Amino acid sequence: MATNRFAEVVLPAAEVPVGKQVSLSFWMRNQNWQGKIDGAHMDVIVNGSLAHKVYAVLSDWTLVSVDLGPWKGKEVEIRLQLFAGNTPYQPAFLDDVLLSVECQ
Repeated sequence: MATNRFAEVVLPAAEVPVGKQVSLSFWMRNQNWQGKIDGAHMDVIVNGSLAHKVYAVLSDWTLVSVDLGPWKGKEVEIRLQLFAGNTPYQPAFLDDVLLSVECQ
């Protein structure tokens, strides 16, 4: 099964603040995803490492949260990579991308 990258969003480099809970969150909705078929998914890559994988069918706007605790106090490059799998068109929509910290 081939898994082809369909799109990629690269967020501006940022320093992850030090705090009790640090996370990246965003709202996501997609169309035409039929669950875990054909390899369609989205990877959240932090400094070249896979931090989170989204396989869910998100036909309604859904909040996705990624723990950034391992990168506290470090500068990070975050990439959101959408893989279309074997299907020709797998649109996904993102909104309100936020790096947040819960103060100690």
